[in-house]
Amino acid sequence: MTAAGDWSNPAFWGEARARLLNRTRILLNLARFPGQLSGHRFLIGMGSGALVLSEPVYRPDPFVPGTHYVSAPMEGLPAVIDRLLADDEERRAIAERGRRFVCEELTMERSLGEIAALVAR
Repeated sequence: MTAAGDWSNPAFWGEARARLLNRTRILLNLARFPGQLSGHRFLIGMGSGALVLSEPVYRPDPFVPGTHYVSAPMEGLPAVIDRLLADDEERRAIAERGRRFVCEELTMERSLGEIAALVAR
């Protein structure tokens, strides 16, 4: 396990961050405040093809636990990590659904199209 990230260190931004995330099998989301959704962390993790494992999130929409990411209480995270690392097929399937969702459905083009349709109605 590697804990990485720093608001002021350029090694964790841009291409360096992309290289790190592209090697990541599981991105662990630990919220600063219980139940808080870090949508940015979900987007970059899923977009890079990593499986996102998170503490339970209050209203995680549009993400669906078990479909786009895995959710488990803090005390259950070690066992879930072990299970997912042992089951490449399940881990890759969820990670791929998350990647497709972020890269194909949550696009700016699609979002703006839906907003334009609402305005037109």
